[in-house]
Order: sequence, then structure tokens, then C-alpha cells
Amino acid sequence: MLNRRVFWISLCLLIWFVVLAGMFAPKAMVDPFEANQFDKLLHSGALMAMIVSARLALSWSLRPWFWAAAVFLAFALEALQPIVQSSRQFNGMDVVANLVGVLIAALALWLAGLSKRVV
Repeated sequence: MLNRRVFWISLCLLIWFVVLAGMFAPKAMVDPFEANQFDKLLHSGALMAMIVSARLALSWSLRPWFWAAAVFLAFALEALQPIVQSSRQFNGMDVVANLVGVLIAALALWLAGLSKRVV
């Protein structure tokens, strides 16, 4: 039981570290990903991975608070970009992509029967 919990928490921390490093990277590093709006797909995938891993790692958390925090995170990450990295700017479509990632995570967890307690 403890080993599973340690695994999910470790995986969650790794995913969050990678995603946050990418979201707060300087603009010059992310410019190549903005071609054809590919960055929107990355935003959705990143938030989906963050939320799914967090839900698996924090299976004890209260669902309403967890999902409220997930929606808040979708907005907060984009709002913090220009504060953390001056070369970045707020983009409303990135917020929409983040929210789509949260929605996909919720749907995937529900379909897999993992939206309740997991660990």
C-alpha cells in the first residue's frame, strides 16, 4: 500500500516539475511549439497529465475541492506566466486549452472508474 502511494506521489511530482518547467520557460524556448497552434495541444495534454497524476497521488482529497483547485490551476498557471517569466504574456486561448485538459482528465478518470478513491 505504501509503495503504491509513494509511486503515485513520485510520478505526480515528476510530471508537475516537467510541466511547470515548460510553462514557465522563456518565450524564445517555446516559440517553435506555437506553429499551427500546436502549443494549445501541449497545454491540454499537460493539464490532463497534471490533474490525472494529482488525483491518483491525492486519492484521499475531497472531490469538490480537488476539482475546484484544478479549474483554478488552469487559470492561475496562465496568469502567472508573465509574472514569473517577463518574456511571456497571458493568452486566453491557453486558458481554454488548460480547461479542456482538466475536462479531459475528469472524463478519463470517470470512464476508468478512478474518479473516486484509488490508492
